[in-house]
Amino acid sequence: MFGRSLLSLCLLFFLSCAYAEGPVKPDGVVKQLVNDVLSSIREDRSLASDPARMDGLVEARILPSIDFLRMTRLTVGNSYWSDATPQQRELLVVEFRTLLAHTFARALTHYTDQTVMFTPSQSKPDAQEVTVKSVIVDTRDAATIARATAAVGAF
Repeated sequence: MFGRSLLSLCLLFFLSCAYAEGPVKPDGVVKQLVNDVLSSIREDRSLASDPARMDGLVEARILPSIDFLRMTRLTVGNSYWSDATPQQRELLVVEFRTLLAHTFARALTHYTDQTVMFTPSQSKPDAQEVTVKSVIVDTRDAATIARATAAVGAF
């Protein structure tokens, strides 16, 4: 559960990383954000049992990095998005944001010291979008570590 949700979280960030400015590479932006959030959870284990505080962590650290308007439009599809009124679009973005916020917060309550491995992004300097690939690794399982290491190398 945690692994799939966190993987989805990492993959969703590719939308907002396209807007990252400066010398930091998109994979560095995502890695820094994920490590920051997981570090906060490791430092304060009571977050996992306090949904309101976990919601606050997600709200403060993750959600500002996501372009919800663009994500919602891509998720809904152009034809449905074009058919929606401005009020419907606005409400859909708000509800989609709420859904993702709750999904991320609940997934993070299941965090138990997994590690996230990232592959360096290989994009052109003028690329408008970059996908950051990652693998969730349970560090207590040697077989999982071997598979993840092979998978990251295969990206």
